[in-house]
Amino acid sequence: DTFGNTTNSKVGIEWQPIDDLLLRATWSEGFRAPSISELFAGQGDSFPTITDPCNGLDTDGDGLADTNPGLPGCGGVPGTYFQAKAQIRITVGSNPNLTPETSDSVTFGFVYSPSWLDGLDITVDYYNIELDNTITTLGPQTILNTCSNTGTTLCNLIQRDSLGIVRDLLAAGTNIGGTEVEGVDFLVSYSFPETDWGFFRVVWDGAYQGKNEDTVLSNDGVSFTTVSNLGFNLGDGAFTRWKSNLDLNWSYGDWEATWGMQYIHATAESCAIPAAFGFCNLDFDGDGDPSDARQIGGTTYHDAQVSYFLSEYDTRLTVGVQNIGDKNPPLSTTAFANSFNVADYRTPGRFPYVRVTVDF
Repeated sequence: DTFGNTTNSKVGIEWQPIDDLLLRATWSEGFRAPSISELFAGQGDSFPTITDPCNGLDTDGDGLADTNPGLPGCGGVPGTYFQAKAQIRITVGSNPNLTPETSDSVTFGFVYSPSWLDGLDITVDYYNIELDNTITTLGPQTILNTCSNTGTTLCNLIQRDSLGIVRDLLAAGTNIGGTEVEGVDFLVSYSFPETDWGFFRVVWDGAYQGKNEDTVLSNDGVSFTTVSNLGFNLGDGAFTRWKSNLDLNWSYGDWEATWGMQYIHATAESCAIPAAFGFCNLDFDGDGDPSDARQIGGTTYHDAQVSYFLSEYDTRLTVGVQNIGDKNPPLSTTAFANSFNVADYRTPGRFPYVRVTVDF
């Protein structure tokens, strides 16, 4: 009863024009009230590693800041300001003033199982989701970058003293203007005809994201600004364009084996950390200076497992290895408490395992 009541509609249609093809589409409305923890868990301090884009520049080589970087949101920051500490105090936690989210979703796609090629199945689905009043937590680096680049948006969340030093930054839960995402999910699987060496099956499961935008209220409290997250790594979370899994399966009697590959597409991250240790290589604003961002390359993991079923005991024995190639996650200079993005990449190291499954 905190937020009253709501009515949400949904319309879906399925049509099978021929035996091999199913077409489907859906339009729906959504509503989500903020959770108890989002509202009432309280606030506290955190000290993440952040780089202030308004950090003064050393133009005469004496080791001291003497020039304001000239970004729109750094106009009131003295040119002598130098960020002495890598960690900046911020306020995190809940917000009792949150209001509910609403959404509109559209999806359409098809399932194709051709009769002329037995064992092949193709599924493709497009989605577009528009959230209004999105409940989210904006990362502190995002807040600093957006304010410095626009001069108005999100600047009201930052408190500086007369020397330009960030004394507090509010990164608690908040309602922003909205979020829009769209993309395509697909699944292709093919079961080969039986052979003398058993059954073989290949499954390719992928996702392409074509839009991921937040619309946030500008500092004037009236206008809105659209910020695209697509293709960016924000320290402990990434908005990649492509993600894909490819599995090769084999079975023969009581034996089964799988080889799996997981691909995560390249992203870019801020180069605000002092020259990002020389790794900056992307010119995002088109000024000819490739120091705006650094690229985090694509990553592929390989896994394998083999299992044997003991029918007499209703027991399956499985031996496998995750990350066979001992692939390390790509370095992220904006990650907090780690050198990599823990939300999207695996913990470093090869992981062998043995599993016994018994049915009683």
